Amino acid sequence: MPSSLYHLNVAYLIAQADKSLYTPEYFLGAIAPDCVNLNGFAPKNIRWQAHNRAIDLDKWEENVYQLYKKEKYGAIDSVQFNDFLLGFVTHIFTDIQADRIEDTVRADMMQKYPDSPDEYKLYSSQIKLYEYSQLDSEWWKDTVSKLSVAHAFSVNNLKSLDVFDWRNFVLADYKQKQKTEYDLITPEIIQKVAWKVLDKISNLK
Repeated sequence: MPSSLYHLNVAYLIAQADKSLYTPEYFLGAIAPDCVNLNGFAPKNIRWQAHNRAIDLDKWEENVYQLYKKEKYGAIDSVQFNDFLLGFVTHIFTDIQADRIEDTVRADMMQKYPDSPDEYKLYSSQIKLYEYSQLDSEWWKDTVSKLSVAHAFSVNNLKSLDVFDWRNFVLADYKQKQKTEYDLITPEIIQKVAWKVLDKISNLK
């Protein structure tokens, strides 16, 4: 259940390791699959379709590779589109990797907060704390400037206009938030996810 800023932090770390991905379109692609939530949290079937989701995580990864091949050799042939597409699959690989470690992370959280009545809500609140801790960071300011000039594309039956509007919503929403300190979701966890996702992206290039 990574948030937009979580996804962008992973994408930023990857783009620092692979400078060819340090582009506005890559960052926009990294939040694009969630544009289905533009008018509120979308029904499960719509969210799963946007992310080519499968229950089995290995199968889900295979779905992402197939999506990339289908879109890469489709109607659009441009560097900007390919950057966007790589960002798009980075988003989904990030979701997959986050799912792979979520049980362990949630168990660690419950050890510190054993009286918490809901693991899911605790996990969600911890992600928000991490998000808001990053709002004055240089990487976030840099990412915002990139997103502000990015071109949107239609991918996986998602409309470019919805992606564009989702970007505007995300940036406006974070602009209203106040800085906090992170707790159990740490930069080390984000970095661990990023390096796993980078391995997946490297297989596509």
